[in-house]
Amino acid sequence: MRALQSFAELLSSYRSSGRPVLALGLASDGLQSGGLPAQGCLAAVSEGGRVLALAFGPGEGSLLFANPELPSLGRGVSPLALKGGPGGHRLRFAPEYAYSWIGEERDLVGFSNYLVQRQEEPGEYRMTASDGAIRLAAEPVLVDRRTGMEVRFAVERVVGLCPRPLADLPPGVRYAGYESRCAIRLLEGEGCVGLWHLLQFPAGSILVVPLRGALPPEPYFNAGSWRVHEHPGAPFFLWPFGGTANAKVGYGSSRVTGRAGVLRPWADREWALVVLDFPVHPGMHYCDAPRPEKAGDQVLQAWDGFGFGELEYHVPAVGQPPLPRQWEESARVWAFAGSPERIVGLALELLGVRIEHLLTGGEP
Repeated sequence: MRALQSFAELLSSYRSSGRPVLALGLASDGLQSGGLPAQGCLAAVSEGGRVLALAFGPGEGSLLFANPELPSLGRGVSPLALKGGPGGHRLRFAPEYAYSWIGEERDLVGFSNYLVQRQEEPGEYRMTASDGAIRLAAEPVLVDRRTGMEVRFAVERVVGLCPRPLADLPPGVRYAGYESRCAIRLLEGEGCVGLWHLLQFPAGSILVVPLRGALPPEPYFNAGSWRVHEHPGAPFFLWPFGGTANAKVGYGSSRVTGRAGVLRPWADREWALVVLDFPVHPGMHYCDAPRPEKAGDQVLQAWDGFGFGELEYHVPAVGQPPLPRQWEESARVWAFAGSPERIVGLALELLGVRIEHLLTGGEP
């Protein structure tokens, strides 16, 4: 297995492009601001309001996808020029059918009529750090590609390292984690907009989503190698990311539990488990969907393509009444690494699913 670029090397690669990076958890005494024990290392960049990396320490690789082409960037070359971008956990804005697709016919092979607006990525985020947290704020203006109408809104994201969710960890298990607090507020315009989080993971990772009932996801486009495991009392959605399918699916708010996990092989025969703990609000309006008429409750989505996979979740939309004009909520990302046996136990405790067969050489 090729050695991962370390957290420290990743920061150096990004800074070599001339772009600023802010980091937490790198104090020489192992303490965060305020004297609290550090819970890993976190880096953020303004492009896409992004958490660039999360690691157990500065000498270890990021638990999120880090584009392997980053070290080859020249001075002054934007990391967004890389196919798929630099990686990490970025923000986007929904609905995708309004702000990204151009025209009614969609090129689902080459994505020739798919274009992310510059106010979305890179965006114009102001990035500051204080009191052990990094704040990213912007006031984007997006154009609805169907009508030409503009919508202006304010978005703020505050990220900081957070304690582990368990009082005690099994022996030999390492932990790193962060909390992401976000707010979105409509300023002008008649449309609606929803905050959209995308966590990227490298090909070879395995997405595991606990379900309320063994039902298939809503397909968006193209076919992926996902399936649903109908374990009694603990069904889950499973997708081994290959990075080539260019496929997307989604689940409504009544079908998920508010937690999802990603497994990936780690160093020295270890496995890593990254758990997303996110809010779910049945009855609120989630504005992203395969088509406008399907919009309403799509809170969780997954993507496989461009060399990585994505675990995505949405925030209820803001807009004109009856939608709220503003919304705030928090989510957490918890990451662990350890022996297969330890990770199996953590998945059962935090996700409520049995994954022994995934880590012991059986069928994924």
